[in-house]
Amino acid sequence: SSAASDVYKRQLMTFNARNQGTIGSAGDPNYLVFEWSWIDGGYNSMELFFYGDRTYAYIWGAEATGRTFSGTWYNNWQDFRDRIDGQPFYMRRQ
Repeated sequence: SSAASDVYKRQLMTFNARNQGTIGSAGDPNYLVFEWSWIDGGYNSMELFFYGDRTYAYIWGAEATGRTFSGTWYNNWQDFRDRIDGQPFYMRRQ
C-alpha cells in the first residue's frame, strides 16, 4: 500500500498554480508533497504524483473553492478508469 492510499482521510491540502501541492502539515510524519495535473482534457479529473514513494493517485469530480476541495479519490489508474473502489473525500484547502 502506498503512502497515498489513505490520504483522502487527512484534513488539509494545499496546491498552487505551479502544479505542486501538499497534504497534511509540515512536520507530520505522514506529510506528503505532490505534483498535480489535469487529465482527460478537462478540469474535472486530476492525476497526483507523490514524490516520497513515487506513486500516483487520481481524483474524479475534482471541485475546489477558495476554502475546500472535494471529489472521489482513486488509488490507481485502473480503479479510476473503471470507476471502482473510489473514496469520496472533502478537505480544507489552504
